[in-house]
Amino acid sequence: MRFNYQYRTSDNVLRSGTISAADREAVYIKLKSKGINPSRVEDAPGVFNKLLGRGKRWTAIAVLLCVSIVLLFQLSRTRKEIAAVHAYASVAPRHFIRFSEPPDLIRLFATDGERYLAGYAIPGAEPPAWRIDSETLEGCLGNRIHLSDGDTPEEQQLKQIVEGMKAELRQTIATAIGTCESYIIRLEERQAMEANYRRQTLQKFSAGLLSSEEAEAILSAMGLEPLE
Repeated sequence: MRFNYQYRTSDNVLRSGTISAADREAVYIKLKSKGINPSRVEDAPGVFNKLLGRGKRWTAIAVLLCVSIVLLFQLSRTRKEIAAVHAYASVAPRHFIRFSEPPDLIRLFATDGERYLAGYAIPGAEPPAWRIDSETLEGCLGNRIHLSDGDTPEEQQLKQIVEGMKAELRQTIATAIGTCESYIIRLEERQAMEANYRRQTLQKFSAGLLSSEEAEAILSAMGLEPLE
């Protein structure tokens, strides 16, 4: 701690100074060892010195401890909130997902464009019966899909696949000839091709031209629904 002190010289001149010591008693001892008899000793000004001054030290420590606990609690909660806010769906390739019941697309996705893409997310599955316009589809690209604690693992996978399809659509639009309309046509053609490929594989398996292991390997490589 630092203290300010005043004293008078032998010719009665008032002098002052600053000294570091553990407490006031130590100040007097130090000054007397130098032949100085202080007439006044007080805490040196300053925020930390005032907080840690004699008689205030333990109060200051208690206050600082409480403040630290509050700040740590707030920091921990903020980090959890940030993690929740930024739990975005990652980009994942299309593959077969088995749902116990049809997913609730209105709950899972915020935009019609994402719900439409979800209809083409599972390779070879029945495509949506409705058609979407290019403007609505392109409008979903500015949205980020969030993962929720209430999502099942299958629903989270579906969100990741749709996010991957949005990345695919962005790449299509970025080309000189790519448009949302051409991407929709590509989805329809791809879905029909995958459904036909699975149908042919099942026919070959039924005819004994493929073993179950061979058929499963072919379907798995295409991300298609496996044998029942």
